[in-house]
This record gives sequence, C-alpha cells and structure tokens, in this order.
Amino acid sequence: MRYANLIEGVIRFAAAAAMVAVALVLTMLYAAPSSPAAEPFDTAGFETNEGVVIKRVQVSDHLDKTRITLDLSGPINFDYQISAGGKTIVLLIPLVKWQAAHHLKLAQDSNLYRINFFPNRASGGGVLSILGRKRLALGEVFVLRPDKNGGHRVVLDLPYAQQDASLPDAGAIRYGRLLPPHADFPPILQDLQQARRPATPARPALSDRVRSADR
Repeated sequence: MRYANLIEGVIRFAAAAAMVAVALVLTMLYAAPSSPAAEPFDTAGFETNEGVVIKRVQVSDHLDKTRITLDLSGPINFDYQISAGGKTIVLLIPLVKWQAAHHLKLAQDSNLYRINFFPNRASGGGVLSILGRKRLALGEVFVLRPDKNGGHRVVLDLPYAQQDASLPDAGAIRYGRLLPPHADFPPILQDLQQARRPATPARPALSDRVRSADR
C-alpha cells in the first residue's frame, strides 16, 4: 500500500468523523488479512528503525507550546504530515516495536484532543495521529541522545501561536535532520504535496547540535 493512501485516510477520517469511528475503521483495515492496509510498508529509508522500541508518549503544556516526547530505545527515522485543515498531524514510523499506549485522551484544557497509534500488522510500526482541538502547527522537531534526563527521545513542539510555526507542512526526519523538499523526497511526500497546497519553505529548524529538553 502506498504511504499516501494510508496517511490521507487517517487525516480524512480524523477530520470528518468521531475518533471512535476512526479507530473502528482503521482497526478493521489493519485486522483484515485481505485489506490493502494490511500489506507491508515500503520501508526504504527506515531500515534503522528495526528493533527500536517506542516506550512511552508524554505530553506537557508550556507557556507558549504543547510538547510531545517519544521515549525510545534508539534513534528513529520518520515522516510527518499536517492535514490541509491543520487539526491533524500524522507521523509515519515504520518497523518499530510499539510498547507505549495506543490511545491517549487529553484534558479539556489541552490544546490537543487525542493521540492514537495505528499499527501496521504486516511490517511493524505504524502511524501516530495527533488530533488537535484547533489548528495545529510545528515549531520544532528535534532528537535527544541518552543523558541524565533519559534515553533516546524525539521531541515535537507545537506552538500555540501560528506565527511561531517554523516547519513545513510535510517533512522527512532522517538521522535527526529535517530533509528540505527536493526531487528525491520520499514518494509519500511527493504524492501529498501534489494533492495539497504547496508546503511552507523549510527553515533550518533542526539544529546540528543535540540538546536536552526542558522539563
């Protein structure tokens, strides 16, 4: 199955249906042996994800942003996409082993409504869907190496103010760096960008240095 079909399906259902319906539809897709969604991902570019365990998903609210932290057993590569309406962010994370909670419902005063993980039963990994109560944006995405505060982590900062968004609507994170749009972009991003408005030009939001997330 093409990545674009899967991610566009997650975005479409998240925007148009109640999350119960989203979970039901995607569960049926992944559980049905004959379903295209049960076919393995094309995992080119994600080989280093194999064997990495996603241990926990943490959400914390700060004065100017909501921070999502993935606790990992090792570094990962992934793609992300923001829906046209802006209320859904999806992360494509093939090959990993998911041990974190599959469903998180946030408090009423949170900027986020729900976070869901939809596994791909054929090849491992899956899609992480982040649903907001209002339009979402990405201010920064960065990776952390093990230190006194924890092990490997991926951190996503979602600013409350749209003008603080500094990342394009779609991107590929490879070895801790954001790949700018180019002709060799993974097929999923080419397909999605052709179907949607042009992505915001990429800015150097990922630093070459590794820093610790504030707690």
